[in-house]
Amino acid sequence: MPYKVALLGSCTTRDIFNSKFNPDYKKYFTIVADQQHMSIVSVMSSPLNLKESKINGDVTNFYKNVYRQDLQKDFLSRLKQSQPDILIIDFYTDVFYGTLAVNDGTYITNKKWQYKKLDHFKQINIENEYSIYNNTDAFLKLWKKNFDDLIQYVRLNLPHCEIILNKTKFVNTGLKNGQQVVLSEELNDKWENFHIDRFNILWDLFDTYAEYKYNLRHLDFDINQYYCPSDHPWGWFYVHYNQEFYSKTLEKLRVMLD
Repeated sequence: MPYKVALLGSCTTRDIFNSKFNPDYKKYFTIVADQQHMSIVSVMSSPLNLKESKINGDVTNFYKNVYRQDLQKDFLSRLKQSQPDILIIDFYTDVFYGTLAVNDGTYITNKKWQYKKLDHFKQINIENEYSIYNNTDAFLKLWKKNFDDLIQYVRLNLPHCEIILNKTKFVNTGLKNGQQVVLSEELNDKWENFHIDRFNILWDLFDTYAEYKYNLRHLDFDINQYYCPSDHPWGWFYVHYNQEFYSKTLEKLRVMLD
């Protein structure tokens, strides 16, 4: 019988369970709850009660739904209702975006660059920003408190669920026409090598805190083995990997659970 799996994080975890990358994953796993692009702090915060329910703007329906979930904060209830065997977590969203303190003392994910494209976001009053670049010490304390709260919630409400860390990282290597390239140079975005290193240092800190404080099992990630191919289905980005990652990680998980 397939394991019931819940996911919290990003495409680095969700795409392990995507038929584009692992066509037969459903033989072994059933996804019963999934939350992407929502920070740990937001997950554990109170929902926002805003007047306008319709969400319009120049983003895909997927990201409109992410925004709605970021405000409604229903992941914990979905988690409790579905009672998964395992909950797999990655910290991409916390590392790359951080969190915003907003209306009524609650928090949402710091995706201002995208949320500003939504008319609904005009109702949001931003009070403070916590991330790798802003209020970093306060952000770390805030993140640790809310991760601790998440662990306690799972232990209380999902006593048979195991939490597993997916310790993925940013890669700055791409493959183009059979040649290795520096991904940030090809993308020509605002990130450089030292930004990528900085993101990964914070990600290591989160992984280490979670793993050692709570004795969590994990899925390893070899940053020297993986890269982003130019023909990746979602395009070039620092957390889009070559096929080997998705195949090997699914197999690692199967072996871990046997």
